[in-house]
Amino acid sequence: MKVCFFAHVPQKDILNTVSFYATDIQILRDLGYEVILATRFSEIPISCDLYFIWWWTWAFMPLLKALNKPTLITGAFDYITYPVEKSYLYRPLLEKMLMSAALRWTKANLFISHFEYDAVTSNLPTCNPHYVPCAVNTNLYTVADKQRENFIFNVAWSGEFNAQRKCLKQIIEAFPAVLAKYPGIRLVMAGRQGEFHPILVEAAQALGISDKIDFIGVVSEEEKIRLMQRCAVYVQPTLEEGFGLAIAEAMACGAAVVTSPAGAVPEVVGENGILVDGHDVSAISNGIIQLLDDKNLRDDLGKRARAYIVENYQYHRRRDALAQIINEITSG
Repeated sequence: MKVCFFAHVPQKDILNTVSFYATDIQILRDLGYEVILATRFSEIPISCDLYFIWWWTWAFMPLLKALNKPTLITGAFDYITYPVEKSYLYRPLLEKMLMSAALRWTKANLFISHFEYDAVTSNLPTCNPHYVPCAVNTNLYTVADKQRENFIFNVAWSGEFNAQRKCLKQIIEAFPAVLAKYPGIRLVMAGRQGEFHPILVEAAQALGISDKIDFIGVVSEEEKIRLMQRCAVYVQPTLEEGFGLAIAEAMACGAAVVTSPAGAVPEVVGENGILVDGHDVSAISNGIIQLLDDKNLRDDLGKRARAYIVENYQYHRRRDALAQIINEITSG
């Protein structure tokens, strides 16, 4: 079977470097399908047996090309989110019409969290909805048999909206309080550097902590895993998450995490992390210090976090669900 995997992203290599895209592409290949990658309307073939689409926003493109072929759409719909102008409810009328039409016209809608599933299906007509959470390959994202090191880790793309949503500036603003108690600690911030990156650099300079922060940019998956395995704390406060995959990956690596009770995060983290208000710089620094002060708490949260991800979000769970749904919509 030939499958078109479509996501409207700026560069095609993002499909291989962003975990949720790369995981689904690997699942499709593991299931034996020939996968054709497309990021533009012109790249979408008309000869595929299935169209696998990330995001409802741009789903009209492959839906037009698919004609009567089976399609499924997954991702975060963002029915209501922060900032509100990014929410479905506050989008321009044409965008709302296209997104709501995609919910009805596709053969299956796959929601990555209960939070997303409930928000959309309770408010909009939706064809064949399924709860199919994101997956973590817990054979790769695992606990290393090495001592953790003296650094705090975060990974996020610093495009303006994403950087604000994931509170990257607040992390930097929280770090001086951590340094006051633990002067030898470092902050390592990874991820594709977007238009908000200079603001982060300026914030570090204004606070006089530039020499304590490593902006390392894009890293390989292997390096990301190594950093998650070795960090003292993984920190990712947030104002909204449709799932929170990087948080789950860090948890699978046994890291103690500081994040926020926003969107789907409470269901992804459970009671296995420190939850703080992403707007509150003091709460972020206090959460980090709480973990640095108590090694037993760090170790306990790390063990529980790993077990929770293994139980709920393993790779085979999404793979098996996708296999069943694809079989249903292509054989009907």
